[in-house]
Amino acid sequence: MHGIEEHNDKKTAFDIGTGVIPKHRGERLVAQIYNHAIPILKQHNVQKCLLEVIQTNEKAIKAYSNLGFEIKRELVCFKGSIDFKPMAIHKKVCINTVSPNKFDWTMAHSFWNFAPSWEQSVQAILHNPHLYDVITIGKQDAVYGYAVINSKQGNVLQFGILKERRNQGLGHSLFHWIWKRHSVISINNVDKRDIKSIQFLKRIGLNVHVEQYEMEKIL
Repeated sequence: MHGIEEHNDKKTAFDIGTGVIPKHRGERLVAQIYNHAIPILKQHNVQKCLLEVIQTNEKAIKAYSNLGFEIKRELVCFKGSIDFKPMAIHKKVCINTVSPNKFDWTMAHSFWNFAPSWEQSVQAILHNPHLYDVITIGKQDAVYGYAVINSKQGNVLQFGILKERRNQGLGHSLFHWIWKRHSVISINNVDKRDIKSIQFLKRIGLNVHVEQYEMEKIL
């Protein structure tokens, strides 16, 4: 199963899910699927294929590498329950909830250290805005930070604080607000190069439960 969308200015097919029933594994069926699919994708002007694979799945990594996929970056997934008292700044800021359709996405890049992965991208969120809430933190009309969460499950798709507003307790206040409403929090696909965000998530009590590779094949 593939989703088709623009990604880094290229029309991209993202592997949403691949499965082979156990008794037919090892028969190179994934290779056959891709060898069939790639000419069709090219006919529809798809310029690259993108997928994510768990780092311990060595057989899958080898299969995708043999098809010409290359590892582009490492992604870290977190999960856990946090419990801490917000810093004093919590009483001096406003935390609001807005619909993804009403959030000013032109400012989102200001909060990022690295671009979100496919499933956490702005395009993916806006395909199903009814599933998500954007939580903003700031004063009056000024937004200092934000997080995008799954309204029912509490999964965090994106989060960030303006660089000039970091180390002031805003991140703690934002995640304390989320934790009060969702006892278990998960955050998938944090870029492993984003050392500061990873340190922050560990500091508030979340644990790494999966690490993935993002792999890409240019068509």
